[in-house]
Amino acid sequence: MSAQPDSFSHPGPRTAGVLIWAVYFVALAATYVVAGRRGDTSGQQAAAWGLSIAVALAVIGLPVLTASWAQADPAALRLGYGLCLLGTALLIAVAMSLTLARQPIGAWLLLPPLAAGPLLAVSLHRGPRRRRWRWVKPARTGSPALLRPGWEDRLGQAELAVALDEGFWAEARRNLNPRAYEQGGVALLVRTPGTLLVFGAVFPAQRHANAVACEFPSAEVDRVRHAINAVAPAIGVRGDTIVVTWVHTHPRLGVFLSGTDHATSQRWRALDPNFTPIVIDISQAALSEAIGVFNGEGRKILPMNTATGLVGRNALARLRTALDGAYADAGAEPPLILLGDAAPKGALSRATRR
Repeated sequence: MSAQPDSFSHPGPRTAGVLIWAVYFVALAATYVVAGRRGDTSGQQAAAWGLSIAVALAVIGLPVLTASWAQADPAALRLGYGLCLLGTALLIAVAMSLTLARQPIGAWLLLPPLAAGPLLAVSLHRGPRRRRWRWVKPARTGSPALLRPGWEDRLGQAELAVALDEGFWAEARRNLNPRAYEQGGVALLVRTPGTLLVFGAVFPAQRHANAVACEFPSAEVDRVRHAINAVAPAIGVRGDTIVVTWVHTHPRLGVFLSGTDHATSQRWRALDPNFTPIVIDISQAALSEAIGVFNGEGRKILPMNTATGLVGRNALARLRTALDGAYADAGAEPPLILLGDAAPKGALSRATRR
């Protein structure tokens, strides 16, 4: 399943800024030509200065125009586009009339709006402290934040050492085949001082697999990591907030770390001292027997249970789109992506203590 990042389809303030700058630049160039043909030296000189300054503005404003505008307010953009269209028409008409009347001010009149592109984009960017335009009805779009406000407090109240996102676990129950061969992949989690939040997993195509072993290319870990880093700003987290770890299945064998698993864990732990491997046996009914998250000593981290209301479904949908795109761009076989980006049901589950 994939989801569009926003319910309002628009070219974005970056595109609008470039378009506005280009329109005024062309109008200024036309002013230069008209003034020259009419022998208006002062007007032509003013237009030449304006063209030079316009190029300088473009170079200076380049970092602004290449910024990310995923947080722009769609309603404000619509209003901004309409006002700029009206203003463009009026200013160009007045400037050309003054130029034809041999007034140098006609060329200079076109210069200030050349900065309108970057300024429009900046003014419409909805930063964390910027209030919405009160006279425009806000667009009803879901929050893109991965971690919901107060999520750590909810974890503390539940006193969970491992919190499994309920949507992720439901996806695992639905999509992992308890009679299939072993599968290995990458689990997605967030670490806090007291709790591990496991909210997703990616199982790529296996290099080879049988009933007791599996192997997938290490390049898959990098592919998942790059996809996470690419979408992290859009879902309100730093790239290193989402940690990747190794997950694999033990169909009908139980949840434990074999000798081979311990050796593999040591190699991962050389790169990440806090590495916590995950083993899943979806054939088991009880949660504590169906999944285990293991510490550096090879013991299960407990208490563990499922939880809801910790991660944003809208952000998970964006993350799924980024992962799908990373595999499509590489021409690789699509992986099995387990993310609970459907609307969750229920509330935070009661902790299971053992």
